[in-house]
Amino acid sequence: MKKNKTFNDSNPLRFLTSAPDRSSLPFDYGKEVAFTGRSNVGKSSVINILNKKKIALTSKIPGRTKFINLFEIQDGKRLVDLPGYGYSKTLENKKSKFYWEKIIKEYICYRNSLKGLVLLIDIRQLLKDFDYQIIKISIYKKIPLVILINKIDKLSYNSSKYQINKFYNIISTSSIQIIPFSSLKKIGLNRLKKIIEYWLS
Repeated sequence: MKKNKTFNDSNPLRFLTSAPDRSSLPFDYGKEVAFTGRSNVGKSSVINILNKKKIALTSKIPGRTKFINLFEIQDGKRLVDLPGYGYSKTLENKKSKFYWEKIIKEYICYRNSLKGLVLLIDIRQLLKDFDYQIIKISIYKKIPLVILINKIDKLSYNSSKYQINKFYNIISTSSIQIIPFSSLKKIGLNRLKKIIEYWLS
């Protein structure tokens, strides 16, 4: 991989726009890396630590990301924060759950500038049904995929190692990279940066 030149203090992320769906996004050129995952899995926190300062809004309340949010690194190179999915404690959320899953699948399937996908999973949970759907779509569409096992600082070393081994046993294909990650302790950060740099190069 090339030396990382994308994420540095003189080259911060810039918020571009929010869109309710793929058809409302203003352009489809250049290269994008998208972040997806269940509600409250930490997508915005990962984007913020990549940027070294807060740019993506974070919340302790699941389901707060309601739009496709685009952030520009350089001209034609962007990070994308997709809406969280899976939060359905109320009837309204159950209806919106399927709507947002549809929006995410359409973005992944039809966004020409998408060059890499980061799927975040909370280490305290295993893969859910829609996680598997995203993995299958990425393999079918030949979109490079990283599974980011997030929040490993929430468990002890032995417990986190046990959980990580579970993911390696479940994901048998060598085309998918797995990265244990912690925004708090910056574990896995340099590896993620290098992969994103490679995708955007």
